Amino acid sequence: MASGLIRLWPGLLAALLCVAAVCEAAAQPYALSMAQLKHEVWTRDDGAPSVPHAMAETASGLVWIASRDGLFRFDGLSFEPMDAKIDRDKYGHPRKLQIGRDGTVWAWYSKGWLGVFRQGRLEFIEAPEPRGEVVTFTLTPDGAIWAGVAQIGQPFLRYQNARWDRISPNPERQMLRDALVSADGAFWLGYNKSVLRRAPNGVKFERVDTPLGDGGLLAADAAGRVWVVRADGGARLTGPNGRWPAPPSPAFHWTSQDPGWLAAAFDRNGNLWIKGRDFGRIAELVQAEDAGVADLVYEAGERSLMSSPRPSLLYVDRRGTLWYGGPRSLDHFSTPGVVVEPQLIQAAKYGDLLLTASSGAVYIGQSDAIYRVDPGQRPARLFDMTEPRMICEDQDKSIWIAAVDRIVRVRGGERTEFPVPPTETGFYDCGRDSTGRFWVSASTNGLYWLEGTSWKSVPASDRSPTFDPTLMVRDAQGRLWALTDPSTLTRLEGGFAEKRSLDGVLKTTSGIRALHATTLGLLMSGRDGAALMPTDGAGRIAQSQAKPLRYATGLAQTPEGDTWLFGAGGLSRIRTTDLEKAFANPAFVIPERIFSYEDGLPNGPNAQNSQTMARGGDGRLWLATIDGVAWIDPTRLPSNPVAPGVAITSLTSGATTIKDPATVKLHAGSSDVTIGFAVINLTMPRRAKVLYRLVGHDADWVDPGLRRQAFYTNLAPGTYRFHVIAANEDGVWNRAGADLEVSIPPTFLQSIWFKLLIAAALTLLAWALYSLRVRQVAAALESRFQVRTAERERIARELHDTLLQGFQSLMLRFQAVANRLSGDDPLRKEIDQALDRADVVLAEGRTRVRDLRTETARADLAQALGDVVGAFSDGAAPPIDLVIEGDARATGPLVSEEMLRIAEEAIRNAIAHAQASRISGRLTFGRGRLSLSVADDGVGLPAAVREAGEREGHYGLKGMRERAQRIGGRLAITTRPNGGTEVEVQVPARAAYLEGALAWGWLRRLALPGAAPP
Repeated sequence: MASGLIRLWPGLLAALLCVAAVCEAAAQPYALSMAQLKHEVWTRDDGAPSVPHAMAETASGLVWIASRDGLFRFDGLSFEPMDAKIDRDKYGHPRKLQIGRDGTVWAWYSKGWLGVFRQGRLEFIEAPEPRGEVVTFTLTPDGAIWAGVAQIGQPFLRYQNARWDRISPNPERQMLRDALVSADGAFWLGYNKSVLRRAPNGVKFERVDTPLGDGGLLAADAAGRVWVVRADGGARLTGPNGRWPAPPSPAFHWTSQDPGWLAAAFDRNGNLWIKGRDFGRIAELVQAEDAGVADLVYEAGERSLMSSPRPSLLYVDRRGTLWYGGPRSLDHFSTPGVVVEPQLIQAAKYGDLLLTASSGAVYIGQSDAIYRVDPGQRPARLFDMTEPRMICEDQDKSIWIAAVDRIVRVRGGERTEFPVPPTETGFYDCGRDSTGRFWVSASTNGLYWLEGTSWKSVPASDRSPTFDPTLMVRDAQGRLWALTDPSTLTRLEGGFAEKRSLDGVLKTTSGIRALHATTLGLLMSGRDGAALMPTDGAGRIAQSQAKPLRYATGLAQTPEGDTWLFGAGGLSRIRTTDLEKAFANPAFVIPERIFSYEDGLPNGPNAQNSQTMARGGDGRLWLATIDGVAWIDPTRLPSNPVAPGVAITSLTSGATTIKDPATVKLHAGSSDVTIGFAVINLTMPRRAKVLYRLVGHDADWVDPGLRRQAFYTNLAPGTYRFHVIAANEDGVWNRAGADLEVSIPPTFLQSIWFKLLIAAALTLLAWALYSLRVRQVAAALESRFQVRTAERERIARELHDTLLQGFQSLMLRFQAVANRLSGDDPLRKEIDQALDRADVVLAEGRTRVRDLRTETARADLAQALGDVVGAFSDGAAPPIDLVIEGDARATGPLVSEEMLRIAEEAIRNAIAHAQASRISGRLTFGRGRLSLSVADDGVGLPAAVREAGEREGHYGLKGMRERAQRIGGRLAITTRPNGGTEVEVQVPARAAYLEGALAWGWLRRLALPGAAPP
């Protein structure tokens, strides 16, 4: 889009609608001139195609353009080429366009091909020889395409049901001029000498008699009435919505300087627009019938002001806005919100003067003249005046205007001139106080009042060191106030009646530029914000709360409850209640509606002007801008209640681009995606609000601003849904928006099967590492056991070879001594008794030595435990029951040794301390653990012993815990519910069994080839 250029085009358009049907702007106080339209231009530098021939719109609002540069699609911001890669030598260039109800785009190409764009693809259908240039291209409700040629007596080419036919609706040798489908579905043909009509669902064409007698171009107005028009006149043929038959209108007459009309179209304000060698209009043709006016004026456009002279395209879109196209550009004209007055463009050096008189008239002072605008009228020039500097109204309704060289009073139709005060070179403001004294603030001596016909200045005694009167304002009570120095407001009433210091208010409003009387009090606007002086007290508002109040040199409040501001922040509208709220609450930020060049505002206010807005009696707000005077009517603003269209136009992944996608399945492994979308709001495309998100990826909505693409990288495989919504400039949302489903299948490396394979491999690796660790632990235990066994054998050897052998030698010597004594010798008896005792001790010592040398790495722990139990089964011990559960497995030597010792200690304690009548043992070979329990029905452990975990002076319980910990197990001693004690030790399988704790033998063999089965 062009860079916001607003051009004013004299000789073009009277009021247009901004939105189709429901969005027509209300009638202006008077018909807008052609120069008062908002004009936007797209040139080739903006991507606009050259020499556009036809335009058409889809249901979503996308505009298609057939041009010499090819087929384009336009969303209000950018032009997208749609046939850039075709063979121009074969197909030619698109010349005509139609769009079906299903969104199919039909285009006629210059070398006799029918282009069809649907589902994102452009295909071509070869047509028969057209025998002349195709001038009409029509899609009828039955789905047929009719191509008419500009040759006398030539038939139509009709394409329907994949078949071409030649149809001759008019047997007379006439030249086809135009074709039209009316609102009721009838098919109308305009020839140079007749008009034909085919009824809806009909077959034959019937001749239609017109008030003009001959044929011509056909056009339908906003109500659907069909008209026939020629260069010398026109007539209405049908009723609303194409109703037929209907009484035709009388013939209308006009005279055109361009007899070769090629296209005609109505806007929604009843104006008929023409394209021929030039362009122009018949203003308010529809209204002329109601007014009984038969002779109308053809207004020719000024080619010098058109971006491209000799337009090749005329099109009125569904919103009622007008498009012209030519070799250099595409021009768009619409009804602006802010209307420029073309005769008020001679802006004064220090800004135009504005004053609303009590009569409702607005007085305007420009650089060369004074104008008066009565309610509902155009500006009228009153008299010439060079650079006026001051304007105000007196109590008698006379208007005072001052320039450098004179002061003029206008009363009724009379003008009276007064001399200026001596030495004065400029004026700021004026007004009459309640006593009747008329005051003027000037640039040299400051303040004067009029006495008779002479001016009196304020005495020096009333002047402060900073005395510099500038602005004046009359409050709601009719009192006149003047800003007599930068920080003082003075009420003038025959003199200085009251002064109010603004020092406490001006902390954030330094440099007061404007004074305004409001419903809240006197509003002062400065560089950093605004201050309010109500009847009592004062308040201030910071710039951060309301930017429009910064240097707000224009202010007006309307009966609708709005406050309009014009200043450094542009033209803004806020709610008056919000203004009150902002003064009461320093944290409140005022919401605003900004009007800019997109609304037709030509420029901002002159920085040296202190009064840049006036509200006329007809409700129009007049604005003094740098480029002249404009106005806006708050009660007749163009509005747009229609939500914008939304379309997803493309998806690009890698080197693949898909147009108009709905559901897309990308190649496996795709990760980078670019999605193009369009938000169609041709009235103000830059003000559209857009939000999108990719469901499955985006956590929240994304605001792209003016960007119309979404970029995603590193997307994981899966299914995503892209959703885009939008709102127009008036905040009307299209929340249904547009959707696109995108599926990205995984590659083998991204698939679940690959992940399962990796998981299996990792599992096998983990089991292998686990098995290796088990072997390492088992080897360490075995090594510790071997070291312990070797040490026991060494001790046994030493005991046998030293202590026992020495003990045996001593016994032999004692026996020799005893043998020398007589049998009845008392000493002999004592020696024999000692030797008997020594034999017992020696036998016990040999037993211990044998135990030390015995191999305790018993493979069958169950058998060894049975031997231990059997050793205790004598007459003095209670019955001992032993139960073996599970399949017996080989256990490590150290595990077997410690488990047996724990069992011995537990049985011994049950016999010695528990007074048990029965003892039961249970050895369980579990898959995950090896467990041993010894339970009795005795008296149980004392509470103190159970809490301490051992008996003072005894080491049995402590020793059992240490043995359990040594083999990686856990010992638990509990009191049984029915009395007695249970000792249980559990050892994990990986530490207890020689084969480790692999759960599945086949997996173990797979992980460790050659390993023995469990």
